[in-house]
Amino acid sequence: MEQEKSSQSSKKSPKSIDCTNCKYKCSKNFPEHIREKICESFWNLKDYRRQKDFILANVKSTPPKRRRPTKEGAEIKRTNSKIFHLRDKRVCQSFFLKTLSISNGPLIKAFQYKNEYTNFFDSEDRRGKHEPSNKIKPEIVNSIVIFLTSKCIAEGGSRFKKKVISDTSYKSLRNLFNDYHDSNNDCPSYTTFKRIFHEHNFSLPQERLKTQKNPQKIEIQGIEILNAAESEIVEEIQVEQQQPKVIVTQVPESSKFIQNQPEVYEIQFIPIQTINSI
Repeated sequence: MEQEKSSQSSKKSPKSIDCTNCKYKCSKNFPEHIREKICESFWNLKDYRRQKDFILANVKSTPPKRRRPTKEGAEIKRTNSKIFHLRDKRVCQSFFLKTLSISNGPLIKAFQYKNEYTNFFDSEDRRGKHEPSNKIKPEIVNSIVIFLTSKCIAEGGSRFKKKVISDTSYKSLRNLFNDYHDSNNDCPSYTTFKRIFHEHNFSLPQERLKTQKNPQKIEIQGIEILNAAESEIVEEIQVEQQQPKVIVTQVPESSKFIQNQPEVYEIQFIPIQTINSI
């Protein structure tokens, strides 16, 4: 059902046009049901080159028969004159394009790549095949990965584990890479560098610390990852974990031992381990 709906919504149909005042009497020669058949036949070709061949077979391009005199050096606006036909009957350009439900672009493209010897379209469908101008080159991505790998102080061990980097910020890493890379013109932006960093499973020391259930001072290959600020935070958490937590509970009505006191409370000191991470 969904495929049928999508095919119906994408089905091409002739665009409305009023050619009552046209010298070729297009609307009179081609009723709406004929226009629909022509449009359907054109789009049922379903081939880029065959559709261009259809256009070239029904449109003739000739030099203009006459030109108005212009001043010397003036730009010539038109180099050719086009004659449009549908089913061997002359029609105007607007009627031709609206009947096929196309713009002027396919018409220009058809004559741009027309083979002068065969009169057929001589090119391939290049739509969507050009490379985006802002796409980063694979060589630059590989260079960034190699650079980051050289800065690793802890390997991931598997594709699910992060590879820890010795530096503590993306900015410092990017600046180091710019110095490491030869051409400054190809250096990626901060956002691009950070995206490549995470796509290849790298991690900063503070990000690794946040994933620890019991934050402690971490040492990898004799290198201390925590800086002074992080060490202070870890110590505060450890002190807080060692202190007992106070829970105040109301004594049940049956166990009251003081007369004329509506409410009696007792305080219990129960050590509770915190599981919050930094």
